[in-house]
Amino acid sequence: MSTQRRHWLEIGFVTLLFLTALFLRTWQLDRLPPGLYNDEAAYGMDARTLLTGDLRIFYERNNGREPLFIYLLALTFQSLGATAYAIRLTAAVVGAVTVVAAYWMVRELFRFAPELNEQSPRWYAAWTALLLAFSYWHLSLSRVGFRAITLPLALTLAFALFWIVWRRLRTPGDAPWGLALLGGLALSLPLYTYTAGRMAPLLFVFTVAATWWLAPRLTIDRARLLQIAAVMALATLLGALPLLLYFVRHPATFGAHALEVSVLNTQYAGDNPVIALLQSAARTFLIFGVLPDENLRHNPAQIPAVDPLLAVWLLLGVGLAIYSWRRLTTLFMLAWLFFFAAPAILSSEGVPHSLRMIGMLPIVYVLPLLAMAWVTQRAPQRFRPLLRWLPLPFLLIAAFVSVTGYFGAWTPIERFRSAFRTDYADFARTLAASDTSATVWVLPLVDAQALTDGKFNTIDFFQHDPGAFATLPVEEDAAAAALAQLTTGRQFVNVLRPTDAPYLQATSWLFADVKGLFDLLLRRNSVAAPTSGEMAGIPYTRYSLSETRNFALPSTEHTLTDVVFGDLFQLTGVNLGGGNQWTWQGDLLTLPADQPLWVVLRWSAIGDAPTTQHKTSLVLRDATGAIAAQSDALLVSDRQPGVLESTYQVLDLAPGAPPGEYTLELRVYEDATGRTYPVMQAGQRTTALRLAQVSVTPPLQPGASLAPQVSLDGASMPPDFQVAGYDLPRTDSAPGEALPLTLYLRAPVTPTTDYSVQVALSDEADAIVARQLLMPGGAEFPPSAWRAGETMRIPLLLPLAPTLENGAYRLQLAITDGVNQITHIDMGEITLSGRPHVFTAPPIDRALDASFGEVVRLVGVDAPSAITVAPGAPLGLTLIWQPAATTTQALVRFVQVLDANGALIAQQDTIPCDGACPASSWLAGEYLLDPVNILAPPEMSDGAYRLIVGWYDAATQQRLPGWDAAGQALPGDVLMLPIQVSVSR
Repeated sequence: MSTQRRHWLEIGFVTLLFLTALFLRTWQLDRLPPGLYNDEAAYGMDARTLLTGDLRIFYERNNGREPLFIYLLALTFQSLGATAYAIRLTAAVVGAVTVVAAYWMVRELFRFAPELNEQSPRWYAAWTALLLAFSYWHLSLSRVGFRAITLPLALTLAFALFWIVWRRLRTPGDAPWGLALLGGLALSLPLYTYTAGRMAPLLFVFTVAATWWLAPRLTIDRARLLQIAAVMALATLLGALPLLLYFVRHPATFGAHALEVSVLNTQYAGDNPVIALLQSAARTFLIFGVLPDENLRHNPAQIPAVDPLLAVWLLLGVGLAIYSWRRLTTLFMLAWLFFFAAPAILSSEGVPHSLRMIGMLPIVYVLPLLAMAWVTQRAPQRFRPLLRWLPLPFLLIAAFVSVTGYFGAWTPIERFRSAFRTDYADFARTLAASDTSATVWVLPLVDAQALTDGKFNTIDFFQHDPGAFATLPVEEDAAAAALAQLTTGRQFVNVLRPTDAPYLQATSWLFADVKGLFDLLLRRNSVAAPTSGEMAGIPYTRYSLSETRNFALPSTEHTLTDVVFGDLFQLTGVNLGGGNQWTWQGDLLTLPADQPLWVVLRWSAIGDAPTTQHKTSLVLRDATGAIAAQSDALLVSDRQPGVLESTYQVLDLAPGAPPGEYTLELRVYEDATGRTYPVMQAGQRTTALRLAQVSVTPPLQPGASLAPQVSLDGASMPPDFQVAGYDLPRTDSAPGEALPLTLYLRAPVTPTTDYSVQVALSDEADAIVARQLLMPGGAEFPPSAWRAGETMRIPLLLPLAPTLENGAYRLQLAITDGVNQITHIDMGEITLSGRPHVFTAPPIDRALDASFGEVVRLVGVDAPSAITVAPGAPLGLTLIWQPAATTTQALVRFVQVLDANGALIAQQDTIPCDGACPASSWLAGEYLLDPVNILAPPEMSDGAYRLIVGWYDAATQQRLPGWDAAGQALPGDVLMLPIQVSVSR
């Protein structure tokens, strides 16, 4: 075959190879991969700024990035526009060009010493390029927009020129100064691609040293070698000079991120960095045929980078190269392999990490060919022509695995939503197509370090209006300043809530306002309650801002020094107010009923903070003790260690809340168990901390919307005062309880009379057995002071005497003008049913006399003096109690089994009578028969045990004080029962 024909065949082969590689890397690229990862978007953001004239030699965004890929992106954007497809298309084209460059580099490598080759240089070059074109590893990384894809291209171009220069060293004649200069400049190119490109100069130095050592064998003049090497080194230095000068001026950017993720960092290596390094090296090389890179962005099919069969040939090739170490080309290949494995080995993050190993391409496909060529040349002569095709079956297998593995991996595509931030990219596209002239969208960031540079580039990249979206850290001063700037000229703020989308749970914790900061800052500056919505599947809260805004918190914070909850948490400060319409008068906070009550709490941990989730609970109680508003918030999260230094909470009174005096209380509790921690203040122990007395005044605007459960629109009522309806949660109750209901009142016009409302319960004879009379608004805001359109929501409890008999009663409502009843409304039937009350003393086996809290007395116990039980068997007895009074306390009786050392073995905590006798139903002088059943633990040892009994308040977790018959205090506020318990197997 003529040289010209061979030349054109080679060009045709390389062209066809390029088109094949390009097709594989661009087919369905508009939808596979989905979404746009944050790092990809960061490159796009920098490329767009480059088009505005912001040319940089190094980009600080996203832990610092070399510029070559960004420059190429800017060229693509000029032609195709700044799109996610353009980002990935740039990577795909670079990947396809790398296949051609690999052909050239390998061909020049094996032309250096052709007398040592088992096959022709074109043979090695063609099979290497084919393997790279169909490489699953290279295909996957060519379809995502990461800068690392430019490294193999830069390496193959640089070392193709290098081997042309080196080949000229073996021939007499003038030194190739021009090629040496060009090759040296090319050797600086990898430095502008990816961090691992810094290995390229080391590979050059190693190869020069190896050449000097092997120079006599290669017929290379050492003096000439050093001259050429010096020129190339100076040219490399010249090409790298802009980047080197940048690193001199900004030394922290050179290796800060590499040190953070280094396997030698004690955070990852612990006390034995050598073992950590060896483990990282082993996992790195096991990516060939054994371990997959577990990052779905790098490896969607979750298979090893090289299939097992080809990995065997790779291992044989490495062994052969080591055996032939006196050959410069094999030394070069081994050095390339190990130098570019080093960045992955030295990293602790996600090992094996195929992206950091990308510099090993294409040499990992050359080494298997060394072994195949060696086998071919050692086969019988008649088989050698056929064995020239030995790589073909392994190429076909690799191609099949690559194509089917990659394109088949995307079903179901939902599993890649998190890896490629698909939901956020969809949201960003939808937002970009929306009218954002009056709205700013905010994504909370749990802290400024949660995202590199504190930016969510996936969303930022798609936006045409730079003020439409911002990622803001949950930091008080920074958030307040940012909101003031972002909301200039805009009326609405929409705060995204990814934590409320179940399919975003893998990443949503990054974007959680766990402190409640944004809600508080925005509620303080809103004209109405926020609303909820959803865009592209992501929930958000919408705030309508007032014309005058001040997001900075007022300087009204109080410092606290002696408030401790459960010996775990110390409250160090508190700041509170009502929207932007509130006043302090002494210790009294005054705010309108339609303004949110906001509270800022400052915290510190006492000792080590608990690791389980804890919460704070703010409760606003009215004058009767009923809860008017409540807000619970995280204090210790199971996602982040430590106590939140500040928590921000907002309480909303229900629309139509009546003016009056309220009390704001604070509790701390463990989320999983509901256990409330007692609070110590100035040596006093209580269940809740009273934060403030709150005076609620009439709303700024009358006419709050009311939605009663039962409407009374058809009832006859005064024209200036009406009961719009009521809520009646249940129509059954028990003697001793209180019947809950809520009344909704309205004044169509300003009332001329101070009306009253009566709620009454009557029996079959129409005799009233329970009554509640109230003046809506109280003395401070009686009906005659109401404005036209005023509405009021009044919750109340109708106490039912414990002496009431079971049966059917009628609930009735009346409006009076102080003298006459104007309106009477029947609200329906109420059924009372409860336990019987026993006032005759029952038979008692063993009489006792002990009092607890002056509300209940233990008068006896029905049980033998000695009880023997087996492990796992029930222990039973009956306590006889006699209440001294009815109480609203949630009292709990406990009986505990103690061993000889006083250790707790088993217990029962319950409301008496198996839950049927709550303290609210007690009648003074009655008898309660309270059965006790405790299961002896199966592991309970044989021996003697004792029983103690006592009471505690469930709300405060504090025991009721106990006294014996002589009035002496019981030790520990418990009574030891005169019963001997024995356990015997």
